[in-house]
Amino acid sequence: SSQEETSTSSSYGAIAISMGHGTKLAGASGYIDESDENEKVTKEVTRILKENGLTVYDFYDTVSTKKDPNLAAIKKFHNSHTRDLDISIHFNANPDPNANGTEGLYVANKEGAAVLSRATAKALGAKDRGPKLRTNLMFTNMSKSAIILEICFVTSSSDANKYKNNFDKLCYAIAFAAARMVSKGAIKADTFKVTGGNASSISSFLKDDVE
Repeated sequence: SSQEETSTSSSYGAIAISMGHGTKLAGASGYIDESDENEKVTKEVTRILKENGLTVYDFYDTVSTKKDPNLAAIKKFHNSHTRDLDISIHFNANPDPNANGTEGLYVANKEGAAVLSRATAKALGAKDRGPKLRTNLMFTNMSKSAIILEICFVTSSSDANKYKNNFDKLCYAIAFAAARMVSKGAIKADTFKVTGGNASSISSFLKDDVE
């Protein structure tokens, strides 16, 4: 297949997650590159969800060089799966270098957008800009569950540093928040598998600040 896609299965609801833009279609650039980081975050969040037995489908557009085919490929991927939560990973940008923080874009899933934005901001130690209604985007209109997570601003040196310094914590926060949504709160921090050198502090963070 020209597009990369993987999946696993569990008894809870399914999550479909895609990197925004593509490996051949640049997003925003600044202190970090959006497309590169979209791919890294999507892969790591997927790994964590799979390690915890969640049903997850992930997608990376490795072909498109223009916006319209890219959006069509992302939409086709998400709509090809029975799923309970759609997430697209993005980073924000602004001509004002002082613009900073995390936000979740939505049409119908305001609660989910708020949860993901809050968890992400907490993990980074960034400003939570909260849920933002966006009715003019293909992705947010695609399903009732769809959320575009704008992790932070690539044009903010402060945000970029927070992201680099808290990558693992961030990915666990996104994965755990998503797992909580599709399990309707049944998945708890105490039993959510966390690996790596900072495992104990990340587990404590998930319990205290995300759950």
